[in-house]
Amino acid sequence: MAADATLPTILLGLCASSVMIKPCIAATCSFTNAHPDVAVASLALYDEPTGPATVTSTAVGFGHTAYLTCKSGVTQYVRAFNGSDTVALVFAQTTAASGGFKCQARNLMSLEPLAWNQTGATLDLTSLGEVAEGTYNLGLVNSGYDGDLVWSEQVVGVGGWTEIGTTTGFNGARVLVRSFSGDVSLIVKAEAINGPEVARSSVFSITSADTGMGAHVHLIEASGVSSLVFVRGCGTAGDNCNACEAGEDFWTALVIGLVVAGFVLATTVVAVYCYCKSSKKDSAIAPDPTSTSNPPPTRFERFRIPEFSLAPVPGYEDVLVGKEQLIRNLRAQFDPQSELVLPADAVMWTDNDI
Repeated sequence: MAADATLPTILLGLCASSVMIKPCIAATCSFTNAHPDVAVASLALYDEPTGPATVTSTAVGFGHTAYLTCKSGVTQYVRAFNGSDTVALVFAQTTAASGGFKCQARNLMSLEPLAWNQTGATLDLTSLGEVAEGTYNLGLVNSGYDGDLVWSEQVVGVGGWTEIGTTTGFNGARVLVRSFSGDVSLIVKAEAINGPEVARSSVFSITSADTGMGAHVHLIEASGVSSLVFVRGCGTAGDNCNACEAGEDFWTALVIGLVVAGFVLATTVVAVYCYCKSSKKDSAIAPDPTSTSNPPPTRFERFRIPEFSLAPVPGYEDVLVGKEQLIRNLRAQFDPQSELVLPADAVMWTDNDI
């Protein structure tokens, strides 16, 4: 039985291993220092929970952002450091279940206060969904106000404010999926619910280079002064840092195709093998019609009733033959060497009786 399954097992094994046939796509990650009590912060990525870092960002001051290359689609371990300290402020993990970092520039991380007016830190890994073609994601993040906020935007040159969303409490966030309809310059403001304006951003632009990317407007606060900073997922002007366009989407489709094709091939091989094996068994028990041996009769041959041939007598071709001829014919049908025994009440007739 084990030998019968060898070929399909090999084929399925090759299909399963083909999942690993995928180039190492480098994604883009951003790291923003939004903690007012951490003057300078850096971020490091690891392939294992312990051991040396594979990537380390540049150190950035409060309110600033660093960009770094990160691995896409695999588990990564993340630590944020305060200045030159060797003990991490925060440890986090991007799990394989969530696919780790994404090949699109939507991996927005920030170091923030653990709670309002606390020195403890937390690392926010903004979870943005896949950015569809022709759209961009805009996050609204509150790391600088202890309360609910209403967010509004103004298109420069048009005037007037349009509400775009609300967030709940400190560290509240919201992600907007927006269609791109042309280059535009915007200003965003955050206001307390039924209260005063908390902060207003500088003018920032959305262009076609922002499609397929994530960005956020981040409210931060230090020493009672609040500000809104605009952070793009890609740090290169005029680019969206999308590593999927010519790489990962193609390879993902190829891997799926190989797995499906391999499964179909393995199933076909098993079906053909079983059919051939069954045919060989049938040919082994079937009688050979050209054989000169006398094989045992089938069930129906065993119980076949003999056919009688009554030979005509000259002059009586159309009538029954005489007694003696009938007896001879009956003997010939059974056993010519044995005597025919007729029933005691058998009626006999002669030629004169006809």
